[in-house]
Amino acid sequence: MERRRTSGAGRTSGAFLPWLSIASALVLVLLYVAPAASAAGASPSRPSMGTASWPTAGSSWSNGVVLCVFAPTSPLVSVSASDLANSGMTVGIASVEEISASGAVIGTTPSAGIGWTVTNRSSALWYDESYAATLRVAPSSTASSSLGTVDLTLDFVLPVSYVEGVTENLSAVTMQLGVTGWPWQASADHLVVNLALSHAFAGTEHFTPPNSTGALVASVSNQSGRALEYFAPESEGIVQGTTGPATSATVAPNWSVSPSAVSVALAVASSVAEFQSFNYTAHVGVFLPATIAGIPLSDYAAVGAVAALIVVGVGLTVRRARQRPSDLVYAEEEDA
Repeated sequence: MERRRTSGAGRTSGAFLPWLSIASALVLVLLYVAPAASAAGASPSRPSMGTASWPTAGSSWSNGVVLCVFAPTSPLVSVSASDLANSGMTVGIASVEEISASGAVIGTTPSAGIGWTVTNRSSALWYDESYAATLRVAPSSTASSSLGTVDLTLDFVLPVSYVEGVTENLSAVTMQLGVTGWPWQASADHLVVNLALSHAFAGTEHFTPPNSTGALVASVSNQSGRALEYFAPESEGIVQGTTGPATSATVAPNWSVSPSAVSVALAVASSVAEFQSFNYTAHVGVFLPATIAGIPLSDYAAVGAVAALIVVGVGLTVRRARQRPSDLVYAEEEDA
């Protein structure tokens, strides 16, 4: 009986399947380990800063993406990426002013000597450091006379972690400002809130001018040229008069930017004259590297490189196997 000659393809395809299974399993393990390693690298702890230190001795927290450090006695926060050392943008309130129609300062809050009450209002979903104070309003920053008082609150809010149904950005701190009971001097005047931005570590970063829309200022690393943090004010706030419902008010930023410091005057334009309260939101955030499904591209690149080596190794093994004659070939030669 003539025996059919069989090539080695049938044998090697069967041998190839275990190797393919092993390669697939290794790739899956690497894809699992990569995000786990990334998450471990962004654990909620203060990064190593060598001999450098934060400029304030307040409390701090991190959600694994953003690190916040707070001043103990004034509404000031330093924000940086949790996994970056010697970086950070510091933001705080400088003053609130009443400006006349001609542009003159009619009343202002002091910039120092304020007794702020600091309260940790954090919950299972949000980190929340809250500052509150009753401030004297004077005709000028140096005047000893008083035009009355105003209540100010400033909350720095950060999501604790991802929660299904919550759309807040994990990489940004929300600043919530409240101004209540301003002692108005004239109904035609408007309020201006002055904020000050600086670097947590002098000489490591520089500020860039506002973007084309004028709604964002970035801080850039001097060493790498990468944008690290940003400040983004909202274009509207909410005002409440003595009567009627709350209504929106346009807020226009007026920037003064240098490489080492930024001041921004937020002018409140409202149709409600002498409103009783004003609530406003801005954001201080960190720029994240490009990601896919939350995993940095660098992790994918590393996994891809290892997977490619595995595939090449499997391919070489299969090629050698195909180049060897099968047992049936030897058997047929012996029969012959």
